[in-house]
Amino acid sequence: MKRVSVLLLTIVFAQTVSAFNGDMGLSTEPNTDGSSNYPYLIEDFLDFQAFISNSDYWASGLYTKLVNNIDLSVAGVYPVYLIGNFYGHFDGNNKAIQNLTISGMGYCALFRNVRPGATIKNLGLENTSVIISQVGGASLAIENFGTISNCYSTGSVQKSSSEENLSVLGGLVADNDGIINDCYSTCSVTGLVVVGGLVGENDSNGTVINSYSIGTITGAEWVGGLVADNYCGIILNSYSSSAVIGVEHPVNVSAFSLGGLVGRNYEGVIKQCYSTGSVSGGWFLCVAGGLIGENYSGGSVLNSYSSATVNGDSDIGGLVGRNSMCLAPVCLTDPMPINIIKNCYSSGAVTGSSTGGLVGDCYGYYAVTNCFWDVTTSGIGSEGDSNFGAIGKLTIQMQAESNFTDVGWDFNSETENGYNDIWHMPNGVNGTPMLYYQRDILGDQAGPYGVEQHDLSELSKNWQDIPDNYETLTILADNWLKGR
Repeated sequence: MKRVSVLLLTIVFAQTVSAFNGDMGLSTEPNTDGSSNYPYLIEDFLDFQAFISNSDYWASGLYTKLVNNIDLSVAGVYPVYLIGNFYGHFDGNNKAIQNLTISGMGYCALFRNVRPGATIKNLGLENTSVIISQVGGASLAIENFGTISNCYSTGSVQKSSSEENLSVLGGLVADNDGIINDCYSTCSVTGLVVVGGLVGENDSNGTVINSYSIGTITGAEWVGGLVADNYCGIILNSYSSSAVIGVEHPVNVSAFSLGGLVGRNYEGVIKQCYSTGSVSGGWFLCVAGGLIGENYSGGSVLNSYSSATVNGDSDIGGLVGRNSMCLAPVCLTDPMPINIIKNCYSSGAVTGSSTGGLVGDCYGYYAVTNCFWDVTTSGIGSEGDSNFGAIGKLTIQMQAESNFTDVGWDFNSETENGYNDIWHMPNGVNGTPMLYYQRDILGDQAGPYGVEQHDLSELSKNWQDIPDNYETLTILADNWLKGR
């Protein structure tokens, strides 16, 4: 009888511990029911394990909130995605899931599929390591049909084998058919085909807005600093400072399409975006552009620029490597769509074979309108030269606002060309036009165009050397993201 009593006491104690540590917030808030007012709470590792182990928590209309950072180094290596079809609402609460490690054949990420109507917000993924041998890898999600906002990832995503099949890798999301807003990734991403710093493929219902990437992105075909393949999608107010590195495809010797922002823009729209990193190809028939590798089949590039350096073997351009057509458009109704590049410029150095100041080469139907490149900094051409409609300018001319407003560019200092205030000139320094949402000077905590993550990073890095650092932090907080 005594032994039975001890056994019963042990069972009750074990159940109590389990309930306290894996009850998704019930011990903290007895009213917890997964509603928006009383969301399920992930307070510790056992809560996290309970959440990923029970798909009932992923249902439509249910809310979950991360209360503390969760360190997954104790969990070891996961073989595949942790959360399947997610229909609910996940609030990271500006906390992070740290040291997530996944290694498997494919479909490796925290979420397998973020379904329509689902939301994920305010979540960080820190020091993530994702390794696949076949297809589908990212830090946060393999497929997104919902809305992901204010999320970020750090670490690495890579394909371990050199098999010819698609990689479809993204620093944050592999395949986007929903909305990604105010997100960034600093992951290094390494694969073969469809490799992007933030997103692998941005599909026809996909929108990437107010997002950026800063990492080393390596692949052979459709490789982009932000997005690998913009397949009928939209990219708006976003940028990349990534280093994009091309490697030779093991089978397809004509592999191509490396871009500082996007590898291939297939019938997609890229608007008010820029790239400042580097693009390096260097093998036979590599197509590379400072902003886009290939603008294809009615793709539009509007009010964007690149200062990235570009190097490659064939069709190398400061903004776009190749501007080409397709006789069978997928998303557009026009059977003969026109590739449009309008109100754009490039200023980075361009080297390689078959180079162009703005565009490496053009095929089919295209319109390059009100565009320029810097002949001095690019090393391509002379003042007044034409490159498929773009005009070469000296650096001093590229630093004159009138050069752009005279052909209709909309600046904050004038109203004749509109009231959208898309562009501005750098404040107090010589320089080429900047998009209006950009920060003014790195580390300028009181810039009239707002401060953001980079300025905070500069302040943190130099904290001990800044007089009145707390006062400076207050100024930064007062100006946080103004003008974006």
